[in-house]
Amino acid sequence: MGRVSGALKHIIVAAAIGLSAQLDVFYMAMALMGIFVFSWAQMLEVVAVPKLVELFNTDEKEDFLNLVSGLFVLCLCVSLLICILFLFFREILAKVAWGFDDERRRLLVESFVWFIPLIFFYIPFRFMGSIFRSVRRFSLFYQAECIVDGATLVLIVLYKDQPHVLYWSFSLGFSIAFLFLFIFFIKNFPIRKSVSIKKIIHVLKAGPSLMMLQTTQYLYAITDRFFVSFLGTGNVSALAYGNTIAYFMEPLVSIKSAFVTVFAESKDLVQKNGVYNDLVSLAIFLAIPLNLFLVVFGKDLVGLFLERGVFSRTDTELVSLAVSGFAWSILPMLLQEPIEQIFQVQRQLGWIVVRKLAGLMTSVVLNGIFVFYCGWGVWGIALATTIGQWVVLVLGLAAAGKLLLYLEWKRHAFWMIWIAGGMTLTVVCLESAMPDAASPLFRVGLECGIFLGMTLVLGIGYRGKEGKLVRSAVKRIVLRKN
Repeated sequence: MGRVSGALKHIIVAAAIGLSAQLDVFYMAMALMGIFVFSWAQMLEVVAVPKLVELFNTDEKEDFLNLVSGLFVLCLCVSLLICILFLFFREILAKVAWGFDDERRRLLVESFVWFIPLIFFYIPFRFMGSIFRSVRRFSLFYQAECIVDGATLVLIVLYKDQPHVLYWSFSLGFSIAFLFLFIFFIKNFPIRKSVSIKKIIHVLKAGPSLMMLQTTQYLYAITDRFFVSFLGTGNVSALAYGNTIAYFMEPLVSIKSAFVTVFAESKDLVQKNGVYNDLVSLAIFLAIPLNLFLVVFGKDLVGLFLERGVFSRTDTELVSLAVSGFAWSILPMLLQEPIEQIFQVQRQLGWIVVRKLAGLMTSVVLNGIFVFYCGWGVWGIALATTIGQWVVLVLGLAAAGKLLLYLEWKRHAFWMIWIAGGMTLTVVCLESAMPDAASPLFRVGLECGIFLGMTLVLGIGYRGKEGKLVRSAVKRIVLRKN
């Protein structure tokens, strides 16, 4: 429900606001908060949960409650400091949008005030979610996340003509969700008056390296938006929408959640190599059809979901350009996090940061060339990000070899040629057979159905090892077996 309401929110915002200065400012502010707010929340979540699970499962309830109290107070203090930063230094922070005109820069400075509730509540909100997941009460946090998107959606629908609605509705949605979760949190985990500073420091000892890793991910977004700020009004929004659409399917087909468990359970290097190569095969199977679909039929998809209200045909074309640039990075996006999990299991966090920085530097250099010298606009920025992601992937595959994990290149090459050739033929047939007068809904429905069907046919019909894997997976899904 949260994902559905989140998608509806994008559709309604596009219709009510379009690719406007208000939307440009919203996405620029989100990129800045990614570095200062969202990265902090993710870091605390990663470092705290393992220790909390350990204490909870060993019945050390008093130590568990003391640690929860200490970390929650720390979250509130960090959030307060970040709020002060955004309130008193908002003019300086707004300079990251170097290319904004005076009107958009003024809006960005004003938006930070409207986002203060979101900035204050976000880190403790995510931390409370971590606590409930640590004690296996998953549904409470999922309900709270659904409230965020649901409340924001309702407010935008009711007050779509009000100034700054996009900013204060998001903050108010988070405030409501925080209060919902806090009622259950304070009832189950009362705040203690005394906590052990040493234990908190011990839990956070891996924080700096993880913080650097999390921040690096958000630096991609902020550098993209720095360069796109030099383009006209609506380009920041177009880039953000293109990113959202290109990667919308990635969480739904994500293979990162199960991979680390299967990899860790492998008893020897031969089994680990088998799991590693199966991961690459699966990513190719999912990524190539998605890639081709977005490049060829991305405009149909954008038009169907967004082209209404003040969102014009010109806006559709601008967003579809961004989609076509980001589409080529689906394969590295699918593989990056599972490969990072291999390094995390082997305690090689430093190498993850190094390769991400290498990809970031590549993206920055290419962004400058594509925007200022080639004049490729949002497509050039999306393409620069894609090339940066491929650099990260190639370095990750090379580093995996140092851990004695080797790719079966010949096997993957034949598999890639088979999938790419079959899907390219499908595209040619669809393009020639599609009626010119077909409605957008009919076009997208037919394209999705045929693409999905052909992907399954190609997978099941392949005579190599990948065919056996696909047939086995389909059989397990049909029979509902793990």
